[in-house]
Amino acid sequence: MKQTILGGVLCVVLSNVAYAQGTNIHSRLGECGSHTVITADTQSYCYEATISGTTLAYVATLDVFHNGVRKASFLQTVLIPPPVHAFNAPIAMESWGLKPGDTITFSLKVVSGGKILAHHVTYGDVVEAIRTTTN
Repeated sequence: MKQTILGGVLCVVLSNVAYAQGTNIHSRLGECGSHTVITADTQSYCYEATISGTTLAYVATLDVFHNGVRKASFLQTVLIPPPVHAFNAPIAMESWGLKPGDTITFSLKVVSGGKILAHHVTYGDVVEAIRTTTN
């Protein structure tokens, strides 16, 4: 009985330490809240980020919104977190009808035990397709 109680207390203490240690998300698109440019002719886009700073099992979920409407969702479960986890999501945008002035929102959340450990949002500003001319 003592061992069960001690084990439970130890789990609570360790989980609180892990939550306090600070999970980090670094996206190649920039810091949280930053903007990037996406051209209107983009067919597919590879979202890349690294997740670090946790020793707890977690679920990383990327939701992608086009003008506020969720168009894609990607989920990765990490049972034994490495020091740095590479999160990659291939996003098919060919059917979205991107137009200059549209906004693509990338929202990545890291959740463990029902608690959000980290949240990173980046905005893609859709611009005119780049046209190249050949001679």
